[in-house]
Amino acid sequence: RSQQQSDRGSKRAPQHDGKPEFHASRHFVESELAPKLRDPAFRHQIAEPSARTDELRPLIARINAVGNFYEGLGLLVRAGLIDRELALVMCSYAVTAAWESLAPITAIARLKAGPVLWENFEYVAVLSQDWLAAHENGTYPAGTRRVILDDEWIEPDRQYATSLATA
Repeated sequence: RSQQQSDRGSKRAPQHDGKPEFHASRHFVESELAPKLRDPAFRHQIAEPSARTDELRPLIARINAVGNFYEGLGLLVRAGLIDRELALVMCSYAVTAAWESLAPITAIARLKAGPVLWENFEYVAVLSQDWLAAHENGTYPAGTRRVILDDEWIEPDRQYATSLATA
């Protein structure tokens, strides 16, 4: 059984996401996974755990680390063990970004594993998407003074971005 299949429905709490390994996994999922999905051998190994090679197994483990973390978070929210609103205020951007990156993986893996794979991750992703849509301007308390921020680097940063675009 794959890591995804053996961990689905797990009642374990999510692992602390402050670990360097988790940050490396999130970076891979959000920055490096999309190009990998163009490789049919990679997609085949997502769909067929028994076909996984030593080369790709560590990358798939990173995918599972992120997906299983948010699966655990979704389970805790769904069970009421973590306050739903608090989880959404704290995690909705990260959950949504992870879900968007992992949706193609989920679609491939669900062909074999079925819809239960990462269903709690999907649940918290849907809640997060809805929460973000309802709070486009955040949740800063109305009537509370805001700190005036001055970006002293805005003009040099614009020039730098322009130089990249014309290079």
